[in-house]
Amino acid sequence: MKTVSLAGKFIVLLCLALIFMPVGKIRIGGIDAKPEFSLLSWFAMLFAAGMGTGLMFWSVAEPVAYYTDWYGTPLGVEPNTAEGARLAMGATMYHWGLHPWAIYAIVGLSLSFFAFN
Repeated sequence: MKTVSLAGKFIVLLCLALIFMPVGKIRIGGIDAKPEFSLLSWFAMLFAAGMGTGLMFWSVAEPVAYYTDWYGTPLGVEPNTAEGARLAMGATMYHWGLHPWAIYAIVGLSLSFFAFN
């Protein structure tokens, strides 16, 4: 678990670094490419594709699974306790937060760069 956490943090830092590095200015599709969708439309599609179906099921199932020890408890805490509920929600927020989006971004950027440039 610790290796996964460190890898996730590294990828978040890599994404932040790419924003400020000169490679962050590379336009996907070439120098003269124009975006097909607005920034707001792009974020809406990204959120719907990445979170829509997952949140409909896992928003309840994942914390309940952690809380009841059906899927194991975060940090080995006692299931069905107040501490177990707090850590179940924390683990769920971690799994649906910034770290997976950074991983999705790296994969998406690499695929789009090689497909469109």
